[in-house]
Amino acid sequence: TISPLQIIHLQENKFTGTLPKELSKLPVLSWLDVSENKITGQIPPEYGSMHSLKDLRLGSNKIYGPIPDDLCNNKSLNKGLTSSAGCDAILCPLGTYSDAGFATADTACKPCPEGTSSMHLGSKTCQVVTRKNLLEMIYDAIGGDDWPEDRRRGWNSDLDECEWEGVTCGENGDLIGLAFPISGSKM
Repeated sequence: TISPLQIIHLQENKFTGTLPKELSKLPVLSWLDVSENKITGQIPPEYGSMHSLKDLRLGSNKIYGPIPDDLCNNKSLNKGLTSSAGCDAILCPLGTYSDAGFATADTACKPCPEGTSSMHLGSKTCQVVTRKNLLEMIYDAIGGDDWPEDRRRGWNSDLDECEWEGVTCGENGDLIGLAFPISGSKM
């Protein structure tokens, strides 16, 4: 059994997939660091019931909201910074960034400069948002890594997005259609 596990430190390992809700069943887990990976999706609501959790590091992934309210209200999380910074002490919101990906005692999440945005919660940088970025966000949000391999052709690659499977562009390169391998989804 792994239930006595107290620390999980898996920073910078190129992990993909989503955060497993099963981690919330570890009764004495106090430190969870999976920052700087390629994790997608949302923070499972079950993480809000992890009362032994004192340090949570999720920044620099592809996580989108919302952050469970119970996590934001956990006054002992991340050195108690949730008391003053709320959810920002867990991950900076969209449109903001910080060097850590969350508010610290010394640095708040800062707004992105005009004409740029952060692409996910917990960003350390801001960038000009392109059509490719938006399509990649859709891919992540609807579980593109789980699509059949032939339907993922080109996605998250260096190919022009007009060459991605399911993306249709007009003669001038304008996006004119999207088709996803999800029952009943055609845009």
